[in-house]
Parts: sequence; structure tokens; C-alpha cells
Amino acid sequence: MSDMSEIFDATDGAELGVRVRADVQRDPLFVLRTATVIARGRGRPPSAVTRACKEEGDLIAQAPPLAVRQELERALNRIRVAQMHR
Repeated sequence: MSDMSEIFDATDGAELGVRVRADVQRDPLFVLRTATVIARGRGRPPSAVTRACKEEGDLIAQAPPLAVRQELERALNRIRVAQMHR
């Protein structure tokens, strides 16, 4: 599941949690991308998404530091652009 709108619009529940956990396990930076979508004003995701990100969030420590930094820079830039258009 790579489309964030699909995740935010999905029906809450255990199945969604399993899918998001798999996404985070495959790519720990998924947690940062989820936070970016929230910060850009998309609103809260279903609670299963929040739980899965919290439970699997420690995996970000396994991501290469450069990749984390680049994702954070992209996130800040996206947030800045979104704020400029408000």
C-alpha cells in the first residue's frame, strides 16, 4: 500500500493495521511520510494507522541516517509549501 490517500481513506480496523505494519516494516520511512501528510493538513488517519506507526516506529533506527535526513528535509519542504498556499 503506497498511496497515502488510500491509507487515510481506508476503513479502520485490524486489516488496515496489518497492512500499515507491513509497509513500515518494509520501509521505516513510511512513518515520516505519514506524519508529513498529517502536518500538511490531511487530518488524522484511522486509529489503526496511528497504532501501527507507534508500534513499528522504532524501526526507523534501522534506516540509513542519510535517508532519514533526506526524508525529513522533503517533509519540511512539503509542509512549508503547503503553508504558503493557505
